[in-house]
Amino acid sequence: MSMKRIFSLAMAATMLLSATAYGATVDGVTLADLEKEDGKFNVTYTGAADGKEYMIWAVKGTHTDANEVSFAQSNVLYINQNTATADGVTFDPFLPMKSEDSTVLVTGQGMEAPIIVGYIKAEGNTISGNIGLGGRTSGKLAGATVTLTSTTDETVTYTATTVADGSFVLENVMNGTYKMTVERASYLGYTKGTFTVNSNTTWTESIVLLPGDINGSGKVDALDFMQLKKSLLQSGVELPSDLNGSGKVDALDFMLLKQNLLKSSTVVE
Repeated sequence: MSMKRIFSLAMAATMLLSATAYGATVDGVTLADLEKEDGKFNVTYTGAADGKEYMIWAVKGTHTDANEVSFAQSNVLYINQNTATADGVTFDPFLPMKSEDSTVLVTGQGMEAPIIVGYIKAEGNTISGNIGLGGRTSGKLAGATVTLTSTTDETVTYTATTVADGSFVLENVMNGTYKMTVERASYLGYTKGTFTVNSNTTWTESIVLLPGDINGSGKVDALDFMQLKKSLLQSGVELPSDLNGSGKVDALDFMLLKQNLLKSSTVVE
């Protein structure tokens, strides 16, 4: 850990002790999205006093009143320190947050209150990959749903559906740990308990869903066999028992179900 970072954390501890005494003061400050340069943000506060130490904070959420801001460690996404000059205090460009939208504030020696200097709109990650459907030929791989659910907040989810070639794209996925599920009607599902997303994440999963779970029970058994038997010789679009996507239910669908008899959905921790 650098000396600058250590000093920042030490100063942060002092700031946190007095944070509850701060009042809101945003007069004269434009509350606009911060400008980026080469993918990073620049922050300058011209009201700083020459020679004084100042802190920059990026905290979770979008706030217009500094009284609303919690400086608890769990709420702080980024923190750093710098010394002001006669022109104010400028913080070196720092990486945009990929965890969630945030408010940027400045605190410092002699200040009675934190100053809100701008906002960062979260920029998530793009994840693309491919899902295979056993028993189906190329061009008939659409319809599998890929879902990421945050392991810390189940209300945070990202979902995409495969297109004809089996590919999918998840956009603006925030950094974090997720549970991944892949589902498709009449196919055994796939669940992975831990899927970590950050700027280095690439899709390396090799997932092929197996056909036969016609009733959606999570396994292929006699009940699926009976349902397929009732549908024999039917034809139409997206019949649950049409496992190979041929447009009809026939002996080939029976063969696919037989191959996967007694198998269950895949769960990976």
